Amino acid sequence: MKNVLLLREPSLDTPDKYELIFSASGYHPLSIPVLETVHDNVEKFLNIILNGPSVERFAGVIITSKRSCDTLREVLSLIKQQELGGIGR
Repeated sequence: MKNVLLLREPSLDTPDKYELIFSASGYHPLSIPVLETVHDNVEKFLNIILNGPSVERFAGVIITSKRSCDTLREVLSLIKQQELGGIGR
């Protein structure tokens, strides 16, 4: 049986669906949680949001993961701080 390393948090659902699929296909899966998440390009993302869709020519934002949600939350928090005068004044 071949080992498969999954760099992800195992699902809280028991049993984990990804581990089940790999096991059923003859693999031995091992999920290892990510130790640290670092958000890159927060300033760039912030500027895109602040410039708005007409300047940046974006029609929307698609969130694909919890980390994406966390980054959006961080950017929105920075915008709120700016509006309250906590940054750059």
